[in-house]
Amino acid sequence: MQAACKKPPQCFLLMQSITITWTKRQRTSQQARMRALLPHALPLPAHAPLPPGHVGLAGDIYFHSAHYSPKDAYRAPYERWRV
Repeated sequence: MQAACKKPPQCFLLMQSITITWTKRQRTSQQARMRALLPHALPLPAHAPLPPGHVGLAGDIYFHSAHYSPKDAYRAPYERWRV
């Protein structure tokens, strides 16, 4: 028999997607080296919707997407959160 849990579950799922686009024009070896240096994971931004520990009764799912493009020379990704 399990003891009743009076606290809400403290679990959440965080998914992060990082995408990169380029065109035929950006297929040079210099541009390829720049793309190869892009991160495979990013720190969570300060404007995240809720910090861990503020999880609802059923747990929460967070989706963080970041997109790099040649428009800004792959410097700053366009980021978006979904809860």
